[in-house]
Amino acid sequence: FCARAAQAQTEQCRDDITASEGYAIRSMRVEGRWTPPLPFPAGDYSPAKVSEAIERVRSALDAERNVDTEIEGVGAVSILHIDSCVTVIDEPTCRDATGGPKCVDVAIRPHSLRLFLLRVGSNVLPIPRANRPTFFDEVPAPLLALSPTFATAYDRQFGLSQGAAIATNLLDLPSIFRGEPVTPRETQLQLQAGGRKSLTEPYYNANVDLAFSRQRPGRVVENLALTGNYAGNDEPLGDGRYVTYGFGAGTSIGLRPGIEPVKRLTLGANYRWSRNKLFSGPTEEIDSENAAEGRLVADGYLAGGFTRLGLWGDFAVPIGDLGSYQRFVGMVGYAREFPVVLNQTVGVEVVASGGHAWGNAPEYARFFGGNSAKNFLYDAVDSPALASVPRGPLIRSLGEGQGGVNAPGSGTLGGTTFWGVSLNVSVPIPPWSRPLIPNEVVESIEDAEGTPQDVTLKEVLKKQVAQGQRLLRSSLVRQGVAPDDATAQARDTWKEIQPVADFIADEANLFAVKPLLMLDVAQISGAADGDSRVRVALGGGLQLTVVVARFEIGYLYAVQRAPGDDRGNLFVRLTFQNLF
Repeated sequence: FCARAAQAQTEQCRDDITASEGYAIRSMRVEGRWTPPLPFPAGDYSPAKVSEAIERVRSALDAERNVDTEIEGVGAVSILHIDSCVTVIDEPTCRDATGGPKCVDVAIRPHSLRLFLLRVGSNVLPIPRANRPTFFDEVPAPLLALSPTFATAYDRQFGLSQGAAIATNLLDLPSIFRGEPVTPRETQLQLQAGGRKSLTEPYYNANVDLAFSRQRPGRVVENLALTGNYAGNDEPLGDGRYVTYGFGAGTSIGLRPGIEPVKRLTLGANYRWSRNKLFSGPTEEIDSENAAEGRLVADGYLAGGFTRLGLWGDFAVPIGDLGSYQRFVGMVGYAREFPVVLNQTVGVEVVASGGHAWGNAPEYARFFGGNSAKNFLYDAVDSPALASVPRGPLIRSLGEGQGGVNAPGSGTLGGTTFWGVSLNVSVPIPPWSRPLIPNEVVESIEDAEGTPQDVTLKEVLKKQVAQGQRLLRSSLVRQGVAPDDATAQARDTWKEIQPVADFIADEANLFAVKPLLMLDVAQISGAADGDSRVRVALGGGLQLTVVVARFEIGYLYAVQRAPGDDRGNLFVRLTFQNLF
């Protein structure tokens, strides 16, 4: 966690050592992510040499190529405050290292507050965060180019699975691999590819998406894209196994509507061709179909939390004599961290959903519930997880795709109507967490009456949030945006971000372990002669968030279940992200 134990050292940082006291510098280092070998001063210690080292670190982090790479590759700007920690070393160690009796180790400590420019939810959701900045020139080129994420999960039906995903702007790849500066540009050719494979079952998911887009942060129309995609899946569904693959093409537009509380509005339309095979018992359902899809996703801030609305619809025509069908699904979610004390919050996440199908929907296109690898509130707005009509309600007491309408003699059938509500509550345990930004005093100033006032690191970073607007404006100018337009775009973008910066500084944690309370209530109906009772599941678990990883484990018991349902389900999720 960017904290290092010095050998045989338990003393605290000193700020009272002067050049005349005769200390030598044993070592000088910078704390950060992917730190480079910087040319730091050596020899006799003096505060002036510490100031010189701080300026060298600041120059490296504020360099145009470092700022531009973070904006282009991460979609974020980091706010910085840099200080130092001088530690006195014991005499025997000093004599071995410097030949003299007195020496110090100097740590240059940049503190970072990363603010996301486009991903609205990432600024307030409890995602993995780091409090040290990244020196992007030192990040390995493949890692920087592909921005990978990794996941391990377990579900009763899907089994133990491993997954990975990449996202890259193909137009930036030549510059990244040549070690040249990456300048943010309006035109992008974004590739997203991902998949997961069960290690214990035959199931898998795979997807590839390619989007040619123009991005203009701060404008009413922020993003306009043409997309193509491929998806292949083999997954459990009802009593059987659903195998499908297909291709699609479409368009999407990202807007800043200027209507509170909505900050981002994404509209998309897509054509889909798919080949579908459902193997269930002695019968098989095999068909191809053409479909038109539409979606709307709105993200915003409401009452100190993150809210998201999603609407999906499709019109599909199977090739054969089945006739056409239509589906419509809506979801709305809200997440907020309620402060108890500084850096200790009770997290509440609630998601409600509902959907209906009309026409002659084949069994594979009907609604099934169960556990899900997707997360409506956390998935990126342009991710494949939000591109297609949801499968059905979240019922975590069941394995993936196992919740349907239980019909006598017919097993588990898909429904034509569903609704569901899911609730997560996370409870803080203070000894099991560490604040992202420590509430430590970094300086003391005198007020108007001459009374000394301590200033904390949290306060310093919050006051410096405005520097992010300056960094964004400079980056836009380097893209070729006219200075006046760049000023307006940066101002409008920062106007939305600045109010949530206090949350990250005051409430976000570097790591936190929290007990979880979980509740799912859902109903699936529509199959003839089937049991469509309301299902209720209640359970608990544990959530761990730490720098580059998020881990959840939970068990939900079926308080009220349909005939044939399992009594409960254990699920595990571990994701690695934020690698730079």
